[in-house]
Amino acid sequence: SASQEMEDSDAIASLLTPFLGLRRTPETMERYYAQLAQLTPADIQAAAAKYLVSNNRTIVTLTAAGKER
Repeated sequence: SASQEMEDSDAIASLLTPFLGLRRTPETMERYYAQLAQLTPADIQAAAAKYLVSNNRTIVTLTAAGKER
């Protein structure tokens, strides 16, 4: 859980590092989560309609090594 992630210094550092790298301030993380909180289902649906379309699709087929189809 999120509260468990904040129980030791290593976990806190791991959580903050990507945000500190962006602007060198922990407030960046607060702004990021505030923006996420403002997202609506309609925002997510609009992004999905724009980006999750057939012409943006990549299909990958994984097979076991040495085996051919």
